[in-house]
Amino acid sequence: MLDVKRALKAAQVPARTHTLPLSTPWGEAITAAGDNAPILPEHPRPTMQRAAYAILNGMWECAFSPLNVPLPARSARDARVAGTRPGALNHDEALHAVSTATPPITFGSRIRVPFSPEAPLSGVNRVLQPNELLWYRRMLELPVLSSNDRLILHFEAVDWVCAVYVNGQLAKTHRGGYLPFDVDATPHLCPASEGRAELMLCVYDPSDAGVQPRGKQRLTPGGIWYTAQSGIWQSVWYEVVPAAHLTSLSLNGAADGSLTVDAQAARAEVSGQAPDLHLELTMLDHAGAAIIQATLPLDERGKLHTALTVDNPHLWSPSNPYLYQVNAVLRANASEGSAPTQDIVESYCAFRTVSIERDAQGAPRFFLNGEPFFVKGILDQGYWPDGLMTAPSDEALVYDITAMNAHVR
Repeated sequence: MLDVKRALKAAQVPARTHTLPLSTPWGEAITAAGDNAPILPEHPRPTMQRAAYAILNGMWECAFSPLNVPLPARSARDARVAGTRPGALNHDEALHAVSTATPPITFGSRIRVPFSPEAPLSGVNRVLQPNELLWYRRMLELPVLSSNDRLILHFEAVDWVCAVYVNGQLAKTHRGGYLPFDVDATPHLCPASEGRAELMLCVYDPSDAGVQPRGKQRLTPGGIWYTAQSGIWQSVWYEVVPAAHLTSLSLNGAADGSLTVDAQAARAEVSGQAPDLHLELTMLDHAGAAIIQATLPLDERGKLHTALTVDNPHLWSPSNPYLYQVNAVLRANASEGSAPTQDIVESYCAFRTVSIERDAQGAPRFFLNGEPFFVKGILDQGYWPDGLMTAPSDEALVYDITAMNAHVR
């Protein structure tokens, strides 16, 4: 019988007293290019891509400040586990803290977004503590907006609780280190700002001092535990959309040619009346031929759920990952005398069906498009020495996938 205590004792490793810096070729290229390095310039959401957008990755100002509220005392049990490490705010307390904190008078550091301050590529190399707040600030060069336009800020991931301020006004709070969120900055833009706006972010993240989801992050890494990271760790960007616009679009194609379409739109009132909305959907194959052309009405809540059919679709598989291009146009017909508006989005979809079925011997197997498919794979931790959970570039991700495929045969 396995002696668990003896096995655990044998697996112990010496305490880490120092670390050696590691880098990747892609991270080295970013460092060499300095402030002008393009940081993850690709569109973050290719399934909903508009023409008018701007990536806000790059150098921002940052600062650390003491938490504006006292940390709660640990219970006796938690103190035995965590030792002298301070406690942490729960999510309600954290939301209150970031939305009421006073910004620093000066921002004495610069940070390369979207790399966390703990990541070498951020240029900060500083661990956010449970009794601190992390602040970001930058100026936005604003595009020219019409009275019907909205400027939507997108944050792909901020760990853990944050508040977004536009021109000093609280625009939104958010909780969840792994979920994207959006902010309509339009109401907070100043007409007299001469095409500029101040964007500021306040972040609280206690790492393993709290109970929020954090994976294997730890304030004192070592062994199987990874370096903690906080704040912005995925792309920040904005796009310009009409008042009536798509907020989500899902295209789910199956091997039998069925295509399930789900969409949600923001319904902005014009002259006190919500416009009628309909979605014009066009699907193109690689030769540019239209496979689907449909006009689909949205309901009074701005929702769409429907099914379409394609005859003999080109099926997706790992060896032939065939994608259809999709052009979606949301048209808003307002009241009489008002000009109609449209929101144009580019997307893509594939046709495939994944299922568990029994083979000829009656054993349950993984099936792809109605055929047994043997799945081989490896565990990729996806942790980068210079970017931590943030890959330094899309090229680095492609290299990872290509290298894995070369070894999994």
